[in-house]
Amino acid sequence: KTYIYDGSAWVELTASSDVTSVAGKIGAVTLSTNDVSEALNGPYYFTESRAQAAAVVDLLEGSNATSHVRAPSVAAVNSLLDALTTDDIAEGSTRLYYTDNRARFATVKDIWSGSETTHAPTISSIVSYVSSADSSLSTAVANEASRAQAAESSLATAIANEQSRALAVDSSLTTALANETSRALAIEGSLQSQIDSEIQSRIAGDLNERTRALAAESSLATAISNEATSRATAVTNEQSRASAAESSLATAIANLSNSVGVGGFLKADNNLGNLYQTAINVDLLPSAAVVRNLGSFDLPFATARLTDVILQNATASNKAQMKINPTVPSGTTGSTIDVGMSALGTGGAA
Repeated sequence: KTYIYDGSAWVELTASSDVTSVAGKIGAVTLSTNDVSEALNGPYYFTESRAQAAAVVDLLEGSNATSHVRAPSVAAVNSLLDALTTDDIAEGSTRLYYTDNRARFATVKDIWSGSETTHAPTISSIVSYVSSADSSLSTAVANEASRAQAAESSLATAIANEQSRALAVDSSLTTALANETSRALAIEGSLQSQIDSEIQSRIAGDLNERTRALAAESSLATAISNEATSRATAVTNEQSRASAAESSLATAIANLSNSVGVGGFLKADNNLGNLYQTAINVDLLPSAAVVRNLGSFDLPFATARLTDVILQNATASNKAQMKINPTVPSGTTGSTIDVGMSALGTGGAA
């Protein structure tokens, strides 16, 4: 028999039955699970929730503990693991559970000697070692006590001897110190007297030196004042003398000016006594202006006879320039002669 599901029930197909449509489709029909409804009592289509409900359980107890077709959930596994203790897990062959005996065997040995670094000695071995050491220590302490007592007796004797020696030395030092103190005080007194005398002497000397210096300064000031007065007086006298000399020279020059003759020249003799018959036109004529001198203040000429002298002009405070035209042979010319006029009146004359 052939059945077809009409959407609500399966209908048997008979030979006399004509199929007009399938799931509401006609013609060449292609169906999928989307076109066929799920039966009320199955079979059912696959869903994740149906798969999870069928394959995963959230408990590991009861009938689920022996199931070979279902798996525990993550929460169930974690809950089981959290609840496990060492009572639920068998001991392996390498990772052993703790016991007191195992701990004692691993950390304690009943020996004392040796170089063990990972085990501790037992109480029994410590007591045995201490008892043995105590006997040895008792003997050593007794020996040390005897040695110490003998050393103390010897030290006591040495200390007593040292005390006696120190007391004797202290007494000697005390006497020496007293003598040295007396000697030092006497010397200090003498030195103090000498120092006081020296201080007084130097103070007196300083006062005398100060008095002498003040007197010398006063005398020097007086001398300086007198010298200044004397020099001022000398300067005043020299000024008066120079003024008189200048007045005298001015008068002499004026007198010479008044003696000017015809043609403005002084006439001199052909023979000048102070020139020893030297021709003026040969030896006295200068090669250029103001280069020939006929005398000096220190070495003046002897007496000279002049006929005509012309005062030209003053060239300095103590000099005058004169034009001289002596009586000489025809064809000669005059020359300029500088005549010095010293304030002391010792100037040269020509």
